[in-house]
Parts: sequence; C-alpha cells; structure tokens
Amino acid sequence: MRLLIGVILLVIMDQASKVWARYALLDSPPRFYLVDTIRLVYAENTGAFLSIGAEAPIALRFAMMVGLNTILLVGICIYLYRARSISTWEQASFALVLAGGLGNLLDRVFRQGVVIDFLNIGIGSMRTGIFNLADVMITLGILMLGWAWCRVESEEKLDSTHVDKNEKSATSKLIPGLIIAMTIPLTASQCCAIETVVYKTRRTNGQVVLNGQIIEYNHKELVFRVQFPDTVKTLSANDIVAYAPERNQAHQEAIRSLNELRYAEAFSQFESAQSQEKRAWLQREILAGQIEVLINQQNWLRATQKYLTLLNSDPLSRHQELIPLHWNDEELTSEEKVWAVSVLQSDKSIERLIGASWLVDSPEYGARAESVLREMMTNPVPLIRYLTKTQLWRRELITDDITDGDLERWERQLLDLKEEYRCGPMFVLGMGYERIVQKELAAAHYLWLTMMDVTNVPLARLATLRAADLLEEVGQISQAVQLRAETEARFTRQDK
Repeated sequence: MRLLIGVILLVIMDQASKVWARYALLDSPPRFYLVDTIRLVYAENTGAFLSIGAEAPIALRFAMMVGLNTILLVGICIYLYRARSISTWEQASFALVLAGGLGNLLDRVFRQGVVIDFLNIGIGSMRTGIFNLADVMITLGILMLGWAWCRVESEEKLDSTHVDKNEKSATSKLIPGLIIAMTIPLTASQCCAIETVVYKTRRTNGQVVLNGQIIEYNHKELVFRVQFPDTVKTLSANDIVAYAPERNQAHQEAIRSLNELRYAEAFSQFESAQSQEKRAWLQREILAGQIEVLINQQNWLRATQKYLTLLNSDPLSRHQELIPLHWNDEELTSEEKVWAVSVLQSDKSIERLIGASWLVDSPEYGARAESVLREMMTNPVPLIRYLTKTQLWRRELITDDITDGDLERWERQLLDLKEEYRCGPMFVLGMGYERIVQKELAAAHYLWLTMMDVTNVPLARLATLRAADLLEEVGQISQAVQLRAETEARFTRQDK
C-alpha cells in the first residue's frame, strides 16, 4: 500500500510540473539560472531519445513508445507482486522507477504521443539533453536499485544459504534489463551536447529537441549538426521554437549588461566577445548586440555603419529589425546630417530609407526626403515598401490635416509589418491619435511599446511618459503615476 501511495504522489508531482512548464515556458525563450548551469526550455518530444523517430508514422510511434513501455512497466509490477520480501530502500527505488515510467506513459496516451520536457543542465559545453521530472525519478530509482542489489550480492557471497541462487540470478538479470531498456531514452540523451534547438514538426504538429551545434542561423534557415547520430539537419527558421547557443563568457556578460541598460560596458564586452568568437553566425549576433547598444546611445551614424556591415555579411540576417530609422524628431549631429543628405541619392534602397527617415521632419530637407520616400513606394523588397509607407505617415502629420480615415488607413498598413517592426510605426500612430485628440487611443498605442520587449529603449521611454501624460489629462491619475514609476524602473540608463 505504501508503495502504491508513493507512486501516485510522484506521478502527481510529475504531471503538475509539466502543466506548469506548459503554462510558464511555452512559446518563451529559454531561462537560465546559476550562470547557465540550469536551463528551462519547453519541448514536446514525440520520439525517443534525442527525438529519434519523432517524424515516424503515428501508429509506429504509438506501438513503440506506448506498447513497449506498458509491457516493461507490467513486467516490473509482476516482479514486485511475486517477490517475497523487499527492503524499504528497494520499495522507494521501485516507486521512483514506476512513477517516472508511468508519468511519461500518461503523456504519451493523453497528449497524443507527446512527452513534455523542460529541464537541461550542464557546465560549459558539457550538457544533458532536455528531460523532465519523470526522467529524474527513473534515473534516481535505477541508481538506488543498483546500490541495493550490489549490497545483496555481497551479502549472498557471505551467506550462500540465504536465498536460492538460481532464482535470484534470474530475477536480478531480468528486472535490471527491463528497467534499463525502459530508461534508455534518458540515459542516452545525456551526452555532451553543446547546444540545443527546439523546433516544430509539420507532420505531427509537435516539438522536437536536438542536441549538437548550430552551424548557421539566419532569417531563412537554421543549419544544425546533430550530435547523435552525426548528421547535419537544415530547419526552416519559421519552425524554430527556442534555441540555447553556447556563447562565450564575454558574450553572456554583454547581453546581461545590455539588459541592465549599462550600454558603455555592454559595448566593450561585445567587442571582447567578437574577438573571441569563431563562428560567423554568432559574430553576426554580437554585431547585432553592438547595433542595439548604439541605437540606445542614439549614436545613429555608428549604428548605421554597423547595420550595413551586418547586411553585407548576411543579407538574410535575423536582425533586420534593428534598422536605425527615426520615428520622432531626433537631434542630428552635423556629421549625421551630412551623411543623411548624401545617401538620398544612393543606389542602395536601405541607405536611402534610413537617410530619409532622419530628415523627413526637417524644415530644410523634409520635402526632399518625402520625394525620395514616394519614389521608394514601388521598391521590389516588401519590407522596404512597408517601412516607407510608415515613414510617410510622419510627413502627413506635418503637412496634412489628419482624420479618422487616415488613421484607419495607417492601422491597415501596419498589419503588413511583422510584430518586431511595429514599435516605431505604433509610436507614430500614437502621435496621430494625439493629434485628433483621441487621448485614450493615443495612450493605448504608446503603451504598446511599453509592453513589448523593445530594442529602442529611449523611444519606449518617451512613449510611456506620453501615455502617462495623456492618462492624467483624462483623469486616470493613479495609472499615470504608476507608468511614470515604471518608466524610471525599466527605462533609465544605468551608465550615466
């Protein structure tokens, strides 16, 4: 009875942890703890270890993953029923093994063949596969049983009359074999995996985990060398759910400093990281980090130079949303103004778009910038066309009387852009609604930047403060106070 109660409690614990993982980790990036010793990353494993067989036909996977595991669990139960007496230690060990096996089996049966994994541990390049509490229970149970059986074997040598040796030999070979077979998925996956990728499978609509090394990662695809079996797999970038790369120490520190708004320190650390990094795709990620720092320092010319370098090295960059466009009337240095004017005649569309965005609010060059933007409305690159439309909104705010119909048109045009490109245009929409004195709608659009994980922190700060002012004007005093406090907490640079 105690064994049964123990198994039930452990299964409940395992299932509760998986419900939490689905609620807290699904569709979110990996979480890192204790200097990346522990990673929490949601994964749905439809295969065996390292997701082998994940894309096999459903009937075959069900037979292997459910049918075979059921037979193994039943075999252990039969052994426990026939055993005359086992120690409390062995009962606890079997409770762990049974609970772990049953926990994963319940996933297979009630989650359409999918097991939820979310734990990954390691030091440096030595990492496990992604696993769950059920896998931990099985591994711990095996270790405890191994220790218990080693003690029994030692005692039998001292007292050969204690047990029928033939009977003991048969059971000691059968049961460990069953348990080891059932837990191969965990033990085999805990290999020296440098990096982890989680991706969606189109055939089964589940998620697969791969361990190995990322060879290339851009806007189009991720190329991954799987550690076991040693193969190279090309995945669509749209199917990537999460990835945990092996970044050097300086790179990790730079990301931490950037998140803490310590920009000068972050830039120096990114430079150090770049000198140490050998892989091209990670060098581009470091370069993207430098661009983000420069945008937040409002060093527009250096940010643009590095952004153009990034696109030259990888036209399919995953970091195109870092394009250093202006969305508000920013003050330009003389050097920045000279560059912006010079590129209005450039043969590179991206340079003309950036330059025009810097000048579109200018009394001196605004009309010329508008002319350039209208020429670019027929650009063959969709992203440039869509961003050009949103930059023309700023000109309309200066030259036209904005109406509700204009703002409805802007809202429709905004849908052409992916979410990561919408922060600047959303700010302009906020200015549009503020212009026609729809204060609550204006505040709502400004607050979109507050809620998003934006790369342009000064713009998000300005948007949040404008929203606070507008809410105060309509009588929402407490919300305004709260927003101003949040602005100071989230958007104040720490390196001033």
